Amino acid sequence: MISVAVLIYKVENYLRKCIDSILSQTYKDLEIILVDDGSPDNCGLICDEYSKIDSRIHVIHKENAGISNARNTAIEYAHGDFIIFFDGDDYVEPQMLEILLKMYQSGNYSLAMALGRIVDENYSSTNEKYEIENVPTLVFTQKDMFKGLFNLKSINAIHFQVAWNKLYPMRLVKNLRFKSLEIEDIEFNSRFYQKIDKTIFVNLPLYNWVQRGTSITHQKLNEKKINKLDVYYSILQSFSHSQKEYRAYCLDKMYKVMLHLRYHTKKKNFSNIVKDKCKKYVGLTRKELINNDSLPTYRKYFFLLFYYIPWTYDIFMFIIEKRAKLR
Repeated sequence: MISVAVLIYKVENYLRKCIDSILSQTYKDLEIILVDDGSPDNCGLICDEYSKIDSRIHVIHKENAGISNARNTAIEYAHGDFIIFFDGDDYVEPQMLEILLKMYQSGNYSLAMALGRIVDENYSSTNEKYEIENVPTLVFTQKDMFKGLFNLKSINAIHFQVAWNKLYPMRLVKNLRFKSLEIEDIEFNSRFYQKIDKTIFVNLPLYNWVQRGTSITHQKLNEKKINKLDVYYSILQSFSHSQKEYRAYCLDKMYKVMLHLRYHTKKKNFSNIVKDKCKKYVGLTRKELINNDSLPTYRKYFFLLFYYIPWTYDIFMFIIEKRAKLR
């Protein structure tokens, strides 16, 4: 059985489409857990309505405590052999769960995950039918997964970072919990990936990630978002010193985030907080950055050049932004 956990908050205009896409799955052995995270709109009523239509649907109404708490509630409730987390404003293709399960069972895999696509609010799925025997797949090692997590793979890093495209074996996540952090998916997966070996990636757009102006993804850079530096440092500390490669990947990402935050908060009233935080973490990691031979030398010195001589990074970003506009 697959436990499908749907995280619901202020999505009443999208929720029916989400639930209908789950009920339309070609794989039927499902436990559908609708977690109403204290939504102030009509989401709770919609959930209750669907629970009367299909006995596989279980509704949990709770006080608002955020997405991590809602996911943890689902993990604690779930009875399935697998669990997958969907957002209540997104929807999935009819064969998603069947394909992920079949691919997981096709070899000695620890995880199955699918391609997602960004769609706008008006997009209508084609409901394309796929021949499971001919599904295009890629196989990733644990090292590949960490490279992807820290933006070092050619495939869009979002697929390695998010929780919504992954069929998690319950035996591996039952003792894990999401933490209430700025980048909770990345932090959770950084711990989960340390438990796995091979991953099968289904290279088909099976998850429709709806982009809307009010979603968390579209919130502007604010003081809370600088806390992601604390999270990356915490992830770095979770690796042993013998895991030099994984520490190198994390350091690479951490320095990119530091430079990005400092650049984009220059004229904001919390720019000094960012500068102090960057100074703290450069002081804690500079020696390891220089000595870690798993990180290319040119990247180390570019990071340090950009950090200690900020105007060089300004020029770099000017060129990047100019090219983006030309494209």
